[in-house]
Amino acid sequence: MTNVILSFDTEDIVNERGADGILRCARILREEGIRGCFNIIGLLPDVLKKWGRDDIFDELKYHEIDFHSNKHSVHPTINEYTDIESYYEALEKFLTDETEGMEKVKSAFSRERLPAACIPGNCTSYVAHYGYADAGFKFFSGDSIYDKVSYRPIYNCNVVSLHYARSLDGVLFRLNENSIPDFINETARGKDVMIFYHHPQRAYCKSFWDADNFNATNTPKERWIKSEIHDNAETEYFYKNFRTFIRALRDDGEFEIITYGELEKKLVENTRKIDLDTLKRIRPMLNESFFPITNPNSYCIADIFLACATLICKDSPHVCGKVYGFLSTPYSVTKETRITKEEAISLAKSIQRDEFLPPVFSINGKEIGPRDLLDAFLAFLLDGADSYMAKPNAPWQIDLDQFPSLRDLNYKASWISGKDLKDEFLSDRLRLQSWTIRLPKNSERFIFN
Repeated sequence: MTNVILSFDTEDIVNERGADGILRCARILREEGIRGCFNIIGLLPDVLKKWGRDDIFDELKYHEIDFHSNKHSVHPTINEYTDIESYYEALEKFLTDETEGMEKVKSAFSRERLPAACIPGNCTSYVAHYGYADAGFKFFSGDSIYDKVSYRPIYNCNVVSLHYARSLDGVLFRLNENSIPDFINETARGKDVMIFYHHPQRAYCKSFWDADNFNATNTPKERWIKSEIHDNAETEYFYKNFRTFIRALRDDGEFEIITYGELEKKLVENTRKIDLDTLKRIRPMLNESFFPITNPNSYCIADIFLACATLICKDSPHVCGKVYGFLSTPYSVTKETRITKEEAISLAKSIQRDEFLPPVFSINGKEIGPRDLLDAFLAFLLDGADSYMAKPNAPWQIDLDQFPSLRDLNYKASWISGKDLKDEFLSDRLRLQSWTIRLPKNSERFIFN
């Protein structure tokens, strides 16, 4: 059974006519007995009120309301203001700005909680990952970290990342009713979580509001332009196909149309623990491939590292919780370096569980990398060794070929980012969070076998 989410990036603060797209989508879905997920930007509720669109607020009562950032493409964007050296300064800016938008959306639509943060295009800053998790979001939808084959949920940076898989914006203008089943088969059948997304204004407007007004700069409000409007016949053709598409999904027994909130209930995990017996099962898999574990449970490398640090200090299981990666590239020993059990215990006691992992550990004049220390922990815990010889060239990074979009990530000059976005920290630091990545329990360990 494929879980299907219909996700609507609801963001246009320029085109009054485009707001009709919100109403039309919401109404068609309700008439067909389907709840959609409308991802609202913080700037939109006040604009809808100014336009007198009480009808939209009323229609959206039936649907799930999610978050699409506070200011979306207004500069500085999330990526632009978080591309600084200090994570904590960037996080403070992020939470200050985004909390304002969250509260506006929750208040305007009378919601206590917004299940998903559906991020604007390419604004997948590592700060946003941790920031949305800290703000209580379960999902980071539209991420750069995703399963490119089966579209499984990917856990990372304390949120669940979902692949924003297929836009409906253009395709429903081109398809005919008879070809819609083939489109669904080719794109969605057999996937785990399939997200079809649509920008509601695009059924009326030929271009994006932000591309017209915020491409690399903020156009003053008095010079905002309204996107060119489709012919009425084109718009009606889109909605005819939209209704046909919705019915085809709904009536196909292999698809279940759900919301982010409903998916959250499906993904509830039991407490994840790691004890010595678990480590014994995990270690051969780590030796085979230094990559997250999916059996006997879902564990990222940081889970395992912290579990070892717990177990070497006390005889009680480690309860997995929040995890953090690195802020700079981890060190690895450059020559054979002996680590004693006493040194490992001392280093384990120094590890802060609620902070980013140290890129290097220093003790008795020796420098030891996190991967080196992890291997030493395992030797002491499972082999009864009193000392461990760390050797050069042990890779610290997981296989990023399994996540090609993360491996090749480069935010510079992406989408409508300002020309001054240097991407000094964003791309590299998101890759440095790879120790927090994990895949669902009992699923395939790898994406590309």
